[in-house]
Parts: sequence; structure tokens; C-alpha cells
Amino acid sequence: MPAHPDTTSAAPSPPSPQRTRRLLSLLAVLLFVVAAVGAFRLSAHLNERALATASLADLQKMRTNQQNDERVLFYLAQRQEQNGQLKEAMESYNRALQADQDDEAAWRGFARTTDAVVGEVHAREVVQTWLVRNPRSAEAYAMLARFDQRRGDHISAYNTAAKAAALAPKNGDIWLLMGAEAMAMERPADAEPAFRHAIECKPTDWHNYAGLGNAQVLLGHHPESLVSFRAAVRLAPELGVPHLLLGTELLSAANTDADIDAARAELLQSAQKASNMPKNAQIQMATLLGDTYKRQHRWKEALGWYQQAEQGNPLDPTVQYSLISVYRGLGDKAAAARAEARHREIEAYDQELKVTIQHLLAAPEDRDARLRLARLYRSHGAVAEAARTYEELLSRAPNDTAAQRELQSLLAANPAASP
Repeated sequence: MPAHPDTTSAAPSPPSPQRTRRLLSLLAVLLFVVAAVGAFRLSAHLNERALATASLADLQKMRTNQQNDERVLFYLAQRQEQNGQLKEAMESYNRALQADQDDEAAWRGFARTTDAVVGEVHAREVVQTWLVRNPRSAEAYAMLARFDQRRGDHISAYNTAAKAAALAPKNGDIWLLMGAEAMAMERPADAEPAFRHAIECKPTDWHNYAGLGNAQVLLGHHPESLVSFRAAVRLAPELGVPHLLLGTELLSAANTDADIDAARAELLQSAQKASNMPKNAQIQMATLLGDTYKRQHRWKEALGWYQQAEQGNPLDPTVQYSLISVYRGLGDKAAAARAEARHREIEAYDQELKVTIQHLLAAPEDRDARLRLARLYRSHGAVAEAARTYEELLSRAPNDTAAQRELQSLLAANPAASP
């Protein structure tokens, strides 16, 4: 029988020269495309870096030749914003968005500069338009939450921040905002998990540990709060606020002289760094240092710190109350009597303030009551509060000549109080 060829072991036939040439040609084309894409990406990367470091003058020249280049417009807006040219920056961000409506950084810059130039109402409109374009933008929701936070609408700020956190669960800043707003509503049980999420996302940010510690204090978890505050101090030992938080909690738990000394050590660290703390924190620090010395009957040392606190906030009744004890401890009956009289005066002011504000909440159009409130603030040296109250009155009654005259006089004597 004739033998059949063994097809299973037969070697594949070599490609024809024509097929080989086609394969090599395709490979060459493929390699050329890959190289071109790589070169384009490298070129784009280098161009982006050049734009990011270009001067304002250079970017303005580029815009002349490339009026519709979105990246040139974006970096021009960024540089204008950095140079305080906010109106120009707002317009440049707007033109950049006309060229590329999907640039989140341009939306953020446009909303930010709009807020600075024409106000929050228009900035909100920008953010709402941004959300129509990208309804899953966590950054847009976060910006709306910060607007709410600034207005004191803590419920809306918290809920809006929660939407942002759901869209960007790895964004520690959003979780920190949620925690802060929960604390503003005195909801530490909601604040604590938010701060823990913030720590997971940004474990080296001391603000997250400070927030967690404050929530734990309100929850009565004092040993845990000390751990959190110590972590904040470890991460930012050069700042005064972390030391102040730790010293405050140590003092609240202090039972012995050694405990008080430990609290004072942290508070003195805070005092050495007071220049980087807000005014209210400086006043709290001075008051607490006075408390550490008063608890040990070290009256002279306590007096200096209480006087510093009084200078920072002369309307604080607790400081006056402490001064009464210190003057008595020093045997200065006349000074103690003056402090008692001042304490009674401040308490009467606080009561009148409370009654007037409650009345205005119920009757916001009562012009006489609002003028009375402004005068009450002014008579007790609360200049900024008085100016804001006069402005509020004039927004409702622009022809009130008494309010106009008194506000002008107030601002002439205190230019920094202009609202």
C-alpha cells in the first residue's frame, strides 16, 4: 500500500517572501506608532512642566499666540491668582473651561476666584454648573460643604461633605471636614468615625488626631483622648495648638501637684509658640496657665496669666471670677472688690445681650432693638460685633441716620473693624 504522509509531524512551511515583507512592514508601522505616542506623551509632559514653571509675563505672551490653548489659559489663571489678580484669574479660568469643560482643577479655580471677586452666591452657581457636567465630582460637593460651613449651616455642610466622602473615600480632607461639622453640631459619635477615616487617609496630619481627641473628650473617653492629643503633638511639636489641647486635657484630669506640673509643662510649650495660634487659643492658654498656678496657691504667678487673658478678652466673666480668688489670696481687698464689681457688670451685659438677641430672633425687623444691640456691643468694647450689627441694620433700613452716624464714628476710631 502506498504510504500516507505523516501530517502530524510535518514542519510548517516557511512564510513566503511576500508574507514576510508584509509582517515586517506591519511591525515597523506598529513600532513607529508606539514611538510616536511615547514622544507625544513625553512632549506633552515636558510642555506641562514648562507651563507650570513659566512666569506670568511668559504665559501672557503665550496666550497672545495661543488664545484657545486650554493649558496655557489654565496656568495663566493660576499665576494670576497667585499674584493677587483675582478678577483676571477668574476670567482666565472661565476661558480655560470654554476650551475644556472637563478640567476639574479649572472648575475649582473658577469657583474659588468667583467666590473672592463676586461672592459666594455666584460661586455656588459655578459649582452647580460643574456638578451638571460631572455629577460625581467629590471636589464640587466638598466646595459646597465649605460654603455651608462658612455660613454656619452645619447640617447642610455635614450632609454635603458626606456625599463627597462617598464619592472619594480616600480623601482625608473631606473626612476631616465631616468630623469638624459633626463636632460643631455636638455630635461626637458621628465625628469620631469621620476623624478615624481621616487618619486612615492622612496618618501624618495632626489635625485629624486633634479632632479625634476632641470627639473622645465629649464622649468621655479621656484616656483615649490623651493618646490622640499626644499623637498630634508628636506630628506637630513646633505648633502651639497641639500642646494646648494636650495640656487642657491633662489639667482636666489632674489630681496631684505632679499632674498639674505635667499639664503646665505642655501649656508653657504652647505659650512659647503662641504667635502661631489664633487669638482665642492664646486667651485659653493664658487662662489655663493661671488655673495651674491658682490650684497650687501660687497667686503672684497666677495673677500675671489671668491679667494677660483679661487683656485678650475683657468681657470674659470666668477670668474676672478667677481674679477675685487671686486678689483675695494675695490679701488685696480693694482689687478683689474691683474684680467683683467688674464680674457683676459683665454678667449683667451678658444677660442683656442674651435677651436682646433672643428678641431679634423672634422679631428681626425691630430696628430699635437692633440699634440697641449695636450700642450695647459698642459700649462694652465689642467693636467688630458692633460694626456688623450696624451694617445689618443699615441693610434693612439704609436711611437710618443714627445708625449711619454711629457706624461712621465707630469705624473712624477703629478702621480695622470695617466688616
